[in-house]
Amino acid sequence: MDSTKGKTLNALFITHDVGNYGASRSLQLLLKNYKGINIDLIIKKELRRKNDLLSIRERFGKEIRTIREYYLPFAFCYKYKPDFTLKILVYKTIMELLWHFNKRNLYSVIRKGHYDYIYLNSLVLHPIITDDMPFVIHVRDIFDKSSQKAVASIKKAMAVIFIDEATKEPFSDTVLRNSIVLNNPFDMKPIEQYVREEVVKAGVNFQENTIFSLIGQVTEKKGVGFIIKSFMKASNKNARLLIVGGGDKKFIDEYKIMAKDDQRIIFWGEESDILKIYAVSDYVLRGESYQCIGRTIYEGLYSGCRVIIPGDKNNMESIFEYDKFKDSIYFYTPRSNNELQNLFEELSDEKVGARTFRSNVDGYVRRFHEFVIEQLQAWETR
Repeated sequence: MDSTKGKTLNALFITHDVGNYGASRSLQLLLKNYKGINIDLIIKKELRRKNDLLSIRERFGKEIRTIREYYLPFAFCYKYKPDFTLKILVYKTIMELLWHFNKRNLYSVIRKGHYDYIYLNSLVLHPIITDDMPFVIHVRDIFDKSSQKAVASIKKAMAVIFIDEATKEPFSDTVLRNSIVLNNPFDMKPIEQYVREEVVKAGVNFQENTIFSLIGQVTEKKGVGFIIKSFMKASNKNARLLIVGGGDKKFIDEYKIMAKDDQRIIFWGEESDILKIYAVSDYVLRGESYQCIGRTIYEGLYSGCRVIIPGDKNNMESIFEYDKFKDSIYFYTPRSNNELQNLFEELSDEKVGARTFRSNVDGYVRRFHEFVIEQLQAWETR
């Protein structure tokens, strides 16, 4: 018997990230547009700061019933993770202890909530999965195959959602109960309300300057220093490089010193209204040392921007809707200063003209819900 028919589902969503980028933005779009179900949200309790629950509710959806904080696990089992400095190792050890001593409380909340399913927003949360409850886990990072516990966890999950074929590939030999490849949700249509003249930043004329934007955490793994050096070698005075995001103050200060003689480089800082950045950008780029698409690239494309990607232009299968966007995509060999410099030179006089702002949210939410319902029906008859 299908107990989901004619019933309002109760779902618990658990996330390790409540920021302005990546996994958090994907979940925000899902929850804000996921109607007809009862949603509770659990977020990671922080060690040194308090979460602003009012702000989080605003970003994730005012219709969420409850938002609770718990110490959550964080499994470092993905490629391109940060280097294990002493600071990170201490943090990891403390969080593992807190999770160990507090997980009974979390499971108590889950059982008392009588949830139809429990959703985990990242592979790093896999230790939460048990085989007696209907877990859905979203795999957004590429598994590094370092942990058999991670494999055992997702084998227990009711369902696994991969964001692309690259995240699915490491589990190609793993027998999963059910899985799907579902690209992230993007909604850039609200950009229509922005007018470039209303976005003000010292040293930038958004009507005349060609704007290259690097969006996300300011770290060397993201290639910030590499991009700054390549941009500084380009001679076009009309170009501006926006570095948008936060990070370790020590590294940000180092990058500012590196760029101090080039007034074309603008350190924007954190931006809560990230659509503002896409509204004024002509090009969105990434600087990783490997082929990398990432959420900011798709957000750029859905915003009508052009994008600059480290990778091989002959490897198109990793890009969703490539045929639709191919004329707006530029590739360079990862960490090639000369190739990126040449792109800056070539594109600095080519501002983006008329733009189309797109959204795939309605179709994404519908497919997400259909998939979960299918798996709940199978779960009941297992």
